[in-house]
Amino acid sequence: MSHRKVKGKEICASYRIQEETVALYARTYRAVVVNSDAHDRRRQKRIDKAVKKDAAALKGELMVLSRKEFFCLPDAQAAAAT
Repeated sequence: MSHRKVKGKEICASYRIQEETVALYARTYRAVVVNSDAHDRRRQKRIDKAVKKDAAALKGELMVLSRKEFFCLPDAQAAAAT
């Protein structure tokens, strides 16, 4: 486990390690993959932020289109398609 302080809070990261032997270009190599759960949390936070941003943009577009008056169904469908 790794201990470090970020913005006054102590953060512990745990690591998963996997070791494999791989053949690449007729040679054998030892590959070690290290995965940190702290990295997983950062990635999830970035994804959550992107989803919120997209939701806010769609909500704004919905507000604009819901205030617009259409005279027939084909006009409304054409506006929704763009």
